[in-house]
Amino acid sequence: MGGAGAAALFLAACGSKSVSGTGGGSSGSSDSILWATNEAYARPPMINPFTDETGIKVQLELFSDVTEIASKLKTGGTGITGFVDGSYHAVDSYNAGVLQQIDLANVPNYEKNVLPTFQDAKAHQFDGKVYGIPMDWGTDSIAYNGDKISGKIDDLSALWDPQFEGQIAMPAGLMEMVIVGGIYAGVPDPFDMTDDELAQVRDLLIKQKPLVRTYWKEIGELTNLFASGEVTIAWAWAPVLDLREKADMDMVWVVPKQGQLGWYDAAFITSEAKPDEKKAFESFANYLVGDTYGVKLADEVAYRTTSKAAIENISPAKRKELDLNDPEQFLDNVNYWIAPKRPKAYEAVQTDVLNA
Repeated sequence: MGGAGAAALFLAACGSKSVSGTGGGSSGSSDSILWATNEAYARPPMINPFTDETGIKVQLELFSDVTEIASKLKTGGTGITGFVDGSYHAVDSYNAGVLQQIDLANVPNYEKNVLPTFQDAKAHQFDGKVYGIPMDWGTDSIAYNGDKISGKIDDLSALWDPQFEGQIAMPAGLMEMVIVGGIYAGVPDPFDMTDDELAQVRDLLIKQKPLVRTYWKEIGELTNLFASGEVTIAWAWAPVLDLREKADMDMVWVVPKQGQLGWYDAAFITSEAKPDEKKAFESFANYLVGDTYGVKLADEVAYRTTSKAAIENISPAKRKELDLNDPEQFLDNVNYWIAPKRPKAYEAVQTDVLNA
């Protein structure tokens, strides 16, 4: 997913380990929390300032797929205090009964700093209550090699354009191709399509298939396809933009007329967390959307923070690179990725397309 993406993050991590920062002081009633997350979110330079300030140690359990953590939490006995979940999956965690409501009195930075777009977003709120603290975000969209394709592209129709036959790549995972097809078709809600709308999307994707070079499964695969020249245009995640520096390629990111696909990750508290652990994790969540963590996030891994205070502290060059000078405007036409209401129907469409 764009910016490096929740799904990309989950696929990048593996195994589990524990680390902690050092330092004195204390805050809350617990001196240790266990955070299930990805390595990219929890590097020592990013976490140590919190421990230095509060004395609360942050132990880590790294995971390869958020469903893995949700399944463990449903069984119980994990010891996990909080975890990162994506906007496209969080409702499943809520329905599984593994979340606790957050006491916003202990997270003042939520109302103070979190961009209004994400305060208004619904993937971390259930029954009118806040269960997660949005911490970073990104978008998925069209990317193309400007060294091979001239002119401006600003429409999803480019992915169905015969002039790019054999040069197009589409995603094979997370039912993303179906959602993209829904956005292109202009359906009212690409995450809650009717049978007729899904049939329309199926037809669009099958019509597109002869033009498609490949359906990519992992972002590293797509990056290699661009680098080798096998693909010149794709529905992509933002890590392909790394080729600008790594391969001196003119990688162009498109904001289509129909909108980008947006995602965000949030920090959630598990149903296992005891009251003192919950309070300690709320202190940590407050740090995640304060004026420091988002700066480290940008500098270390080039991800976009949800915190206005952190954005102000990011260098001008990095803000420009990450489209953070006016994030609300950048996000104006975003379709926020949430779990499809009928995932099996979406899976059936994707299977039909891949098997066509």
